[in-house]
Amino acid sequence: MMPRYKVTEEKVKEVKRLNKMGLSQRNVARRLNISQYSVWHALRGSYDKDQNLNSAFRKAGFFENYRPVTI
Repeated sequence: MMPRYKVTEEKVKEVKRLNKMGLSQRNVARRLNISQYSVWHALRGSYDKDQNLNSAFRKAGFFENYRPVTI
């Protein structure tokens, strides 16, 4: 997964700061005018060091046991 747009390092720091203050992810997204998806990834470190979301997911182990569902 590639991000649709790059979230600046300043916004990532601001997301983390506001979340530590107790604001919900929804309120952080509204205040900074970014998507809740971007807030979620910023809080989990996906945007740290300018790496792709896909590599961040792999690092976290999300794809280790992935098997496509067939119906």
